[in-house]
Amino acid sequence: MNLYYATSLFVSTIASLWVAGVAWRRRHAPGAYGLFVMMCSVAIWTFTYAIRWLQSSPLS
Repeated sequence: MNLYYATSLFVSTIASLWVAGVAWRRRHAPGAYGLFVMMCSVAIWTFTYAIRWLQSSPLS
């Protein structure tokens, strides 16, 4: 369990969702939709990875 690393990943999740929200508001700009999809994917990945770091022992 690494609380510091998990906290950093949660902050990254929030930042990714914020960038995704900005991209969605400007979705008619070139590349905005692709950025939105990528930032949502990054947010999902960082959130699930943070949950993994909060586990007391790795799954076997």
